[in-house]
Amino acid sequence: MPYPLAHACWYEWYVATARGRRALERDRRGFSRCLWRCWSPGWDFDEGDFGQAATAWDNPDWAEISVHASLHRWGEAHGDPAYQAVEDRPADPSPVRVPCLVLHGERDGDNLPRTTGGKDDLFTEDYERVPMPGVGHLPLRKAPRATAEAVLRRAGG
Repeated sequence: MPYPLAHACWYEWYVATARGRRALERDRRGFSRCLWRCWSPGWDFDEGDFGQAATAWDNPDWAEISVHASLHRWGEAHGDPAYQAVEDRPADPSPVRVPCLVLHGERDGDNLPRTTGGKDDLFTEDYERVPMPGVGHLPLRKAPRATAEAVLRRAGG
């Protein structure tokens, strides 16, 4: 894994520690606010929007599920046995057989922009990647009009 991408995943590794799990559980909004700022540098997000999103983090099992998802991603926790057959499939992905539109913020500090470039060979149908200048990890929140315009254009509307 390239070092910049490992850096972008810091929070997943942090919650693998007892200290990180406590931080996520005890300060859900503070932790998430930090992530939003890391993921979308320079975005002065609306506090009302943040507060609306934060209601999801009040779910009693949100922190536990979030931690488990990160641990599972890095092979540090077992998944649901019902999905073991999926887990056992080869790592080489099958091609995607439907057209795809990817809107990727050029300032995305989580899913780094270079991770979606040059992926045409993974698709049997059209793969369109639209870099969004000045946009971070949350294009729909940061640039709702540009996001809607791109989706409508792609849909032919």
